Amino acid sequence: MWTLLPYESFSLQSTNSVVDTVARLQNQTSAITFSSGLWFGTNQKFEGIVTEEGFVINQTRSWLNSLPPVLIGRFKATTTGTYIDVHIRPHRTNIVIAVVMLAGTSLGAPSDWMISAAIFLVCYAMFILPHNFEADQAKRLLQQILIAEVVAKP
Repeated sequence: MWTLLPYESFSLQSTNSVVDTVARLQNQTSAITFSSGLWFGTNQKFEGIVTEEGFVINQTRSWLNSLPPVLIGRFKATTTGTYIDVHIRPHRTNIVIAVVMLAGTSLGAPSDWMISAAIFLVCYAMFILPHNFEADQAKRLLQQILIAEVVAKP
């Protein structure tokens, strides 16, 4: 789903137990290191932290990715398996860069409002379109790994 703001929330339901769900995600997640994102060819699909309560992860790529979305999730045991509440947001550094770029477009002279608006839209598109693409890819991969379906929030 493509959004105007780079924040998304959704819920997943898996038929696996919480322990099995955590194990599946931990098998595909590596720890974040100082050189994370600089070296290519990792075998893990995500990097971050996965615990019994939840996770804070982002997707790894075989290419340098400057807009990796952060996936934050919480596990909840249910009678039919595991309920996973997930929030996707941009990395804090990317938010700061986007705010600086977008704020910089308002510094033009008042008579040049059309140029400022055009630059604002271009900067906005440069941030939101890649983020939404990466967020959709990460969401699909998370569903595949956890063998889960998107469900409505309770």
